[in-house]
Amino acid sequence: MSGEVPDGWSSATLGDVIRLEYGRALSASARAPGPIPVYGSNGVCGQHSVALVNKRGIVVGRKGTAGSVTVTTGPFWPIDTTYFVVPRVAADFDWLAATLEHARLSELNEATGVPGLNRDKAYVQPILVPPLEEQRRIAEVLRSVHDVLQAADRARHAANSVFRASLGEMLDGDAADWPKTRLGQVAEFINGRGFKPHEWESTGLPIIRIQNLNGGTEFNFYSGAYNPKIRVGTGELLFAWSGSRGTSFGPHIWKGPEGLLNYHTWKVVPTSKSDAQFLYFSLLRLTKQIEEEAHGASALVHTQKANIVDYETGWPSREVRMEVASTLSEMENARSAANVTFEQARALRQHIASDLLSGRVRVPA
Repeated sequence: MSGEVPDGWSSATLGDVIRLEYGRALSASARAPGPIPVYGSNGVCGQHSVALVNKRGIVVGRKGTAGSVTVTTGPFWPIDTTYFVVPRVAADFDWLAATLEHARLSELNEATGVPGLNRDKAYVQPILVPPLEEQRRIAEVLRSVHDVLQAADRARHAANSVFRASLGEMLDGDAADWPKTRLGQVAEFINGRGFKPHEWESTGLPIIRIQNLNGGTEFNFYSGAYNPKIRVGTGELLFAWSGSRGTSFGPHIWKGPEGLLNYHTWKVVPTSKSDAQFLYFSLLRLTKQIEEEAHGASALVHTQKANIVDYETGWPSREVRMEVASTLSEMENARSAANVTFEQARALRQHIASDLLSGRVRVPA
């Protein structure tokens, strides 16, 4: 926070405005069936028959997802990995929640193992406090923006649900009568190269690593000799054979610049180039099964080439493959557009909140 205080506002610390009270332990076995949500540091983690806090409140992560801020919709039970907020002064509820989110408490983690938030460190964080009436005006604007964000979130989930349902229906239901083929018969799986840190350069072709598959834009580069098979162009099909379950592991259409493939990822080259999209959707549908049968811990998994080439998939006529790929591509494009809209709405909300809570933009009476 800058040293400038807007006219009519006051400077304070979080500890001047709130207390962070400890949640209370409530094991799963101690919970009785009921309508009261139980909150951990990452949001709702169960239900119970009685509330510890008998009104709407704000939960702050203490251990685990330390510094997270969750607003409840009514009475709740915060467990012992959380704090719940008790105002020390009169304040608008939604302004206070937004101020806590803006305070970036997650950056105050001081634990070396499980992330943790020390409330004494939180208390000394500086904030700006407008008069109560202006807090309410700020909150009204932020509620309107939040409504836009929620609408974008609903549209995103709807588009994802439609895509997933269609993927299952077209590649499971319709595929019942399709002839089957092994993946190794319709595609070649080419492993990337294990580039060592001393080979990284500041010029040359970008090295495509796992983190780049989901949009990461930071690259190392390489300008030496390489096997042309590991060169990847925009639009080519890749499969991360070692990665995080549900995120990086599985198939990806490369959307970045031309580059060189790092280890832990295959370039998937279909026997017929026109089958790349159909093969992508087939692999996407198989990914859950591959994850369940893969090696590794619950979060990080890996499979082997000898395994994946033996997986069977439905393989109809070329005409049907093209039709299915075209239909699913349209649905995935809609899903991607909905996700982009949501991210834009979230960024807009953060920008507006920053302007309003800092006083750079004032809401007139």
